[in-house]
Amino acid sequence: MPSGHPEFFGEVVKARREYLSLTMAEVRAAGGPAQTTMVRTERGELDNPQKKIFAKFDEALRWVPGSAAAAYWNGEVPVPLEPAQPPAPPLSLAGSDVEVPLDQVIALMELQRDLNAAAEARRELSADSVQDLATRLNREVSLIVGRWATTMLERNRGTEAVHPGLEVIFADALSTPVDPGTPDAEERLYRRWLLGGRSAAGLGEELRQKFEQRYRQRGGDLDADQ
Repeated sequence: MPSGHPEFFGEVVKARREYLSLTMAEVRAAGGPAQTTMVRTERGELDNPQKKIFAKFDEALRWVPGSAAAAYWNGEVPVPLEPAQPPAPPLSLAGSDVEVPLDQVIALMELQRDLNAAAEARRELSADSVQDLATRLNREVSLIVGRWATTMLERNRGTEAVHPGLEVIFADALSTPVDPGTPDAEERLYRRWLLGGRSAAGLGEELRQKFEQRYRQRGGDLDADQ
């Protein structure tokens, strides 16, 4: 007699029930099995169930008919009845040109001068000197890339869900803590607000209102976020 996959079945049943925000009593009311059966199922203790039990799971948990049986006997992931999410709209690109302020141009020129001076001196740089040059270069490049990122986020904000493309592009950059002492701290917080909307963590009311005003001035529509 086949033993099936009771533990796996219990896991997918519990996950689906919680996804649908259903209690065991509500599963029963929706045509599912008795609560005692649900308890045994979610414990991974459902042993050699009858065929009609699977039909009840399919109905109450809104699975395609046959999904519960396939999950129990074959270890297959059940197929939900709800339609697949529509594909995300294409990203609105920020263009190929990035406006760079004069102070950033000057900073890059100073960095270029120091790099050329080190190369012409033909001497080995200390680890501290290399680290200083790298830190300066990273800072200036980050400021320039950040301006492009801000434009991208402004153009693609306005839906309830974050565009998956933006999550892929900016996830790492926007997940690192913001040092309040850095020159672009507020700009980085603005980008977090653009990506996370009003739910962006750590923003005070004054700063949030400032970002909303800036977004409107750039042509953004806050009503689209509701």
